[in-house]
Amino acid sequence: MLDLLPPEIWAEIFTFYAQEQLNPCITLLYVCKAFRDIIMASPPCWAAMVIPCSTDPDSASIPIIDTWIERSAASPLFIFLNFEETDEQLVPLLLPSSTLLQNRSRFRVLIIYEANEGNLWNLNHLWPAPNLLSFAFMREENKSPFVYPLDLLDFPLFLRNDPQAPRLIHLLLNHCQFDAPRCDLDNVQELSLSHCTSSIRGFRQTLKCTPNVLGLVLGEVEIDAEPQIEMPNATTNITTIEPIKVLLKHVRSMELCLENVSMPIIVNLVTPCLTYLALTATVDDVSLENIYNFLAQELMPLRYLSLALRSSFSSPRVLDLPKLSQLRTLHADVHYISLNPLPVMVCPALMEFEIQIEPFTLSRHWDEFLESQSEYRFSTKTFLNRALLEGNRITLNNGT
Repeated sequence: MLDLLPPEIWAEIFTFYAQEQLNPCITLLYVCKAFRDIIMASPPCWAAMVIPCSTDPDSASIPIIDTWIERSAASPLFIFLNFEETDEQLVPLLLPSSTLLQNRSRFRVLIIYEANEGNLWNLNHLWPAPNLLSFAFMREENKSPFVYPLDLLDFPLFLRNDPQAPRLIHLLLNHCQFDAPRCDLDNVQELSLSHCTSSIRGFRQTLKCTPNVLGLVLGEVEIDAEPQIEMPNATTNITTIEPIKVLLKHVRSMELCLENVSMPIIVNLVTPCLTYLALTATVDDVSLENIYNFLAQELMPLRYLSLALRSSFSSPRVLDLPKLSQLRTLHADVHYISLNPLPVMVCPALMEFEIQIEPFTLSRHWDEFLESQSEYRFSTKTFLNRALLEGNRITLNNGT
């Protein structure tokens, strides 16, 4: 089997394995001499590593990490720093003189896991990282959605002043309390914020500092205050309210999970290239109107739309959808919200839709609409199923 592939291909396989596991291929060293020779002669096989951030200056992991970094030669480094068992003391591996930080110009991927306010200062010497492409600040996923506010971490300091990671493409922040960065991150293409809090001004300034974002993910983000500012009029001496507009001219994909019913995030947000939108939110009358206005943007080429909406009131609310001329797929899951079917039916490009309405009594107007249209037929009225649009015919398949 070994003879079927040249050593260069095996080296590529081992490198891929190491990067997926974020650890060198130690176990493969003991498979056979051929594997050992290939791995030892392939620096990229040693360039990905999970590092326990011990505060013990005599920790056995320090010489091991040093050896791996030396074996990685000039290869890009994929680093996972685990602060799970770190207290407020100094981490020797993160001193400026350490082998790791002497090679921070080789960082390509950097993941910080379970850092807290007490040990965050240990990260100060990680910067600058001029060739870093991906940065993730992660915390335990099975925590409550929002930890106690004092445990929310400030927006990473390396984004506050001069760019410390000018080539950064992927930025993921989890459980952070952030304000606007003071530097532009022109190369960031993917921005993900989960279980974070910010003011609306800070959030929108963050979007302005990442003007070339292609994909935006907001997972259960709390945004405070309304998206408006007061502008004094010098001639009339009357203060007026003007909306803040944010242009995301390159964004093609957005996934939003919002619990703030006023939903200031999408107000006056302009997305002329958006093709994919997944929106989960608890809504009121104002936010339903905001959703409509956002979807009604002129010439927005939306092709996929997923709505999971819950009304903040016990009485049903109505959501009308604008005509989306390029929409191909619609998934809707609404609770105590009456979804008007007519705009859906007039979407000329629609190929697939799936709806779930609770309570299902709110689906009555769907039944009535379909019954009045001879070109449509249906086999269920619970609307827990998928409907395919074929020409001018809708077939509702009973999946219950």
